[in-house]
Amino acid sequence: MKSTVRLNTWVVLLAVGTIGFLLMALISELEKQPTTGLWLDCYEILKELGKAAFIGTSAGVAIKRLLPLAEENREIAPTGIDAVYASRPKTLPVFLQAVKNRRIKNISMIGISLREFLFPANLHEVWQAIGERLKEEQKAKVPEKDRLKVRLLLLDPTCTEGDFRSQIERGLPNRLDEDVPQSVLTVVALCNELDSEGSPPHEIAKFGSVVEARLYQHGSFAFQFITDEFAIVEQYTYHRRLGGGTMPLLQYKRFSEAYEQLAHGYDITWEAASPAPKDLPKVGLGKPLRESHLTRIYRQDDRGHLTEREKCVLSTRGPGEIVAIQALTGKFYMQRIIDQVETAVSRGGRGAKIRFLVINPLSRGAILRVVADSNPIENIGTALRQWTWERHKESTLYRDVEYAIQRVQSAGRDIEIRLSAAELPCAMLLSRDSIFVEPYAYGRSRLYRSGAVLGGEYAVFEHERRTPIVNSEDKILQSAFEVLWDSYSMSKDAFLKKATQAEQTFTAELAALLSQTDEEPNERSLSMVILAAGFGTSFSAEADRIPEFRGKPKGLQLVGDKPVLEWMLECAKEIPEIQRIVIVTNEEHIDQYENWLSRTPEPSYRLIIKIISDGSRSNEDRRGAVGSLHFAITREDIKGNVLVVGADNFFMGSFKEMVKAFFEKKVGIVLTHDEGSTDRIAGRLGVVTQDLRGQIIDFEEKPQNPKSTIASTLCYALTEENVRHLRGSVRSS
Repeated sequence: MKSTVRLNTWVVLLAVGTIGFLLMALISELEKQPTTGLWLDCYEILKELGKAAFIGTSAGVAIKRLLPLAEENREIAPTGIDAVYASRPKTLPVFLQAVKNRRIKNISMIGISLREFLFPANLHEVWQAIGERLKEEQKAKVPEKDRLKVRLLLLDPTCTEGDFRSQIERGLPNRLDEDVPQSVLTVVALCNELDSEGSPPHEIAKFGSVVEARLYQHGSFAFQFITDEFAIVEQYTYHRRLGGGTMPLLQYKRFSEAYEQLAHGYDITWEAASPAPKDLPKVGLGKPLRESHLTRIYRQDDRGHLTEREKCVLSTRGPGEIVAIQALTGKFYMQRIIDQVETAVSRGGRGAKIRFLVINPLSRGAILRVVADSNPIENIGTALRQWTWERHKESTLYRDVEYAIQRVQSAGRDIEIRLSAAELPCAMLLSRDSIFVEPYAYGRSRLYRSGAVLGGEYAVFEHERRTPIVNSEDKILQSAFEVLWDSYSMSKDAFLKKATQAEQTFTAELAALLSQTDEEPNERSLSMVILAAGFGTSFSAEADRIPEFRGKPKGLQLVGDKPVLEWMLECAKEIPEIQRIVIVTNEEHIDQYENWLSRTPEPSYRLIIKIISDGSRSNEDRRGAVGSLHFAITREDIKGNVLVVGADNFFMGSFKEMVKAFFEKKVGIVLTHDEGSTDRIAGRLGVVTQDLRGQIIDFEEKPQNPKSTIASTLCYALTEENVRHLRGSVRSS
């Protein structure tokens, strides 16, 4: 077997150097003695060998020292690294030179709080120089494309990363939740200084495209200073104590691959970041998520992973442990993971005990849920009044509960099921070390949408559970289960004994449920909605010719001695069926309408009129007639029949005949007017076409080529059914 000997290069150089040194010493001694002949030749040979050994050793040392540097430079050069700085203060001259360099038009920074720049600290001169340059360019009215653009990214202290950093560095004097808000205020202060127009104080850290700060939640874990010509990067670390060492800063040349990657990564983070408000919220996701011990969120697409996870939890239960399961019908457990449930309890009397809590399918909550999940929202009230025992016992919920009872009966004595008389607000699985929670909502089955977290199938939240239980949320969920289990539920045996009385129980529960709902609206009652949310664009065009039009809504324009609105109210004054009047306007005109109402001479108007704003502020964001009507109906919870009138119509006389016809025919009515000529309504008014019985068979909104001379006025009488369909149609769109 052959062995290989490896000699260290430094050892070889040391040996050769030593030999050379000894030879040179020997030569110096020989030079003192007279030499001739052969000895002279040996002397010359030794002299040359000593010189060679000495020179060779020196060259070897030099090569050994310089070769790694050459190798290192060969590796570093392609990366684009132009300079290395030991700490941020060392980069101060570079930062200042960049700010003062007029060729540089963009500066982007990202940091935790950038406190060294934005607070009076060792790099504050850079921020001052930025402010001075921006103000100079503002004063000189430099075109925006040629001005310096500054972007700042700060870590959101309320996000999960912000909370994690705060926890790690909580012993340090610099607090993230204090530094970032102060940094934002510093940027807002500069924005206010730049705003020479005297506009209201800035609410977010942004002034045009010149300077802006945003909050990021995830990004490159480094400080970056990126300009048009270079990028400087410092890797971040966590610190638990003061005096922690700083990381070196690397400067990259423009056009290098590293520079391009850094700039591109910054842009991605910037686009995903959120505006930095002056009043930074104190509450976010980070701290609540940590304190809730939330570990996983399962969306609808993750149900397969949820199944496997709950199987794992159930299959690892210890002897005598109690597992509580609360579910609407228990279908998920009885069909998907019943094997694991049975395994958890079938260990010769040493397994876990399973408690199943499902809803009593004959309870009021179950009845309402079945109806809500099987009917459109606008028809739930009607469907509830028409619900029957035959339909209920064939519902999915009722059958699933029956199936769960059957499976539990055959599973063994360590699985117990009870039926809750109260609605279940959520599904839960509570074990010793985990909690799974899924909120319930009416209509979720009907509105199911794949991948949804809220709406359709809800998400399932998994929390880690500590032993002993110290988390108040854990105690609340445990208590909620125990209250229903111990005090407001019945056993499966009791439920089965009452099976012969199921129909009578259902009938009584349905009657009790209906008695708790609002009474049916009076068939002769009528709510009046006046649509006054327009911005009077057509009147604005006439403002120069008629100054009285300027700034005043159409409903308050004077006709004779009183506003258009009062003429309209006169038409409704003597109709007893009108129980209340709602005027829906916009944010720009609501003050004028409220002032009018406060000084109207008719006391009865003030008793039944309510003025509301639909929130629109301009013609661009207006809701339109249908949108404003829907807003008024939902906002004021208007039920029953509705008389709708546009405030830009002028009426004289009374709505009595229209209301009389409405209650006689019990159908929706549209008030029309025959203009006598299509030219008078082309492009101006809505046009209707009627059949011989007067029923509308076609409706066009301001057509250029009208099919008839009959114009639709914005005056409708809508039945309760019309209103329900309006609610559903607008919601669906």
